[in-house]
Amino acid sequence: MDGCRACGRASAGAQSRPRPAAFPPTCRTRVVDAPLRRAQSRQGGARRHGLAARAAGADEGGAGAPAAGQADVTSEQLQETASLDELIDLFLGCKSKEEILKAVGDNILSLDQKFWLRLAARSDTADSEEARQRYMSLSRSIMALVDAIVKKADEQITDSAEVLQKILKAAADESGNWHVPLTPKEISALDQALIENAEHIDEALLSNAFAWMRKAKDDSLDGMVVLLQKVLQLYAARELKTEENDGALGFCNELLGVDAATWEAAIKEKALSGELEEEEFMKAVQMKLENTILLKGGSYAQRVQVEFLSELKERGQSAFKSAAASSAQ
Repeated sequence: MDGCRACGRASAGAQSRPRPAAFPPTCRTRVVDAPLRRAQSRQGGARRHGLAARAAGADEGGAGAPAAGQADVTSEQLQETASLDELIDLFLGCKSKEEILKAVGDNILSLDQKFWLRLAARSDTADSEEARQRYMSLSRSIMALVDAIVKKADEQITDSAEVLQKILKAAADESGNWHVPLTPKEISALDQALIENAEHIDEALLSNAFAWMRKAKDDSLDGMVVLLQKVLQLYAARELKTEENDGALGFCNELLGVDAATWEAAIKEKALSGELEEEEFMKAVQMKLENTILLKGGSYAQRVQVEFLSELKERGQSAFKSAAASSAQ
């Protein structure tokens, strides 16, 4: 990924020279990690598939006693083999190309080295030449489908990278430079670009945004991180807003439409005026969080929206705490 650049807007009394804006046009990173915990990371990218190996140590019971954890390791191995056999049998049971394509797509993250080794082992121990040929044919079919799926995903990521660049350009100045923090006008331009490209905002685009953001963070390009975070925040806000205008839920929708930096002050003001109770506000946020369960588990869409609402919840808690302290004085 080429070096991306973003420059900070000069603060009071400080001067800042704009640097050329260049986002990562060659980024092709495909990300398959599970949902992370903040806008830039959650759970450290831990994989959700595969079993962690347990270290087997010597049992303190003396010579002849089984090694500590030995039974557990055997049990895990048996369970893993049974799971792999179940997956292989699922593929063998497919009656059409459409069925096996769906099965491969649904289980592509499970098609790791252990899967291929187990499939080869079953082929080698087949009780007839016909069965062995069937396993070999299945292996070729799955490989071809995986290659096709990966190729299509790469093409989608390439296309989505171009869309993401187009969205980011909406916040650049006439010289193609970005300045952070963004002005209300620049934020509005980003939001409008998201609306205009709504049909192209998918998992590939969101994964690109996260990949670029991680790279920008690694390269200490904090301005670019802020810019990409703003794109994700605006996306989440549009996805999470509902039709309600009244009560705590209506206020939540109102907050989703403004800069997150203003949330705490707005919530505190409502709390101090007696217009908003903490319990009803938290209930409204929780309701929106529960609705994200309907999204595909582990998807970037779910990840972004959950993180956005978690931030709203945290700022709400801080605002009510501050309001209570002010009232006690």
